[in-house]
Amino acid sequence: MTTQLTELWDRWNTDRDMDTANELLTHYEFLIHYHVQRMIVTLPKSVERDELKSLGYMGLYDALMKYDPEHNNKFDTYAAFRIRGAIIDGLRKIDWLPRSVRERVKKIDHVAEQLEQKLHRARRKKNWRTRASCRSQKSRKRWRKGTLRTCCPSMRR
Repeated sequence: MTTQLTELWDRWNTDRDMDTANELLTHYEFLIHYHVQRMIVTLPKSVERDELKSLGYMGLYDALMKYDPEHNNKFDTYAAFRIRGAIIDGLRKIDWLPRSVRERVKKIDHVAEQLEQKLHRARRKKNWRTRASCRSQKSRKRWRKGTLRTCCPSMRR
């Protein structure tokens, strides 16, 4: 740690003033950019980078407010967890599909990929229903209503 950063932390730990907090947030801004860069590649194009950055800033601010140097943790490590957590929580709040449905969609997409690789062609409805054990009346009704097709991109064919 540089002497300037050490002085900032000493000032923050004694005074907790907003000017010092802003300087520390500015110094650790690179953590937000790093984690946003890593997370954005796994997300749909509809998720904006600025949205992730703002969620990351909330996580960094939260980390600064809750950080306790007496636990002998590096702030960078602690802040990284808080930043990623804030981004993930924010994405969950704006997601219109429940996590259980997302998991089902992932399972269906995985089965669809496997079928295409095994058969060397695009799969048919009958194939994926059989393979994914979706033979129930309920899943057939969902397919007809379009529920699976609207939340599962690979089922739109």
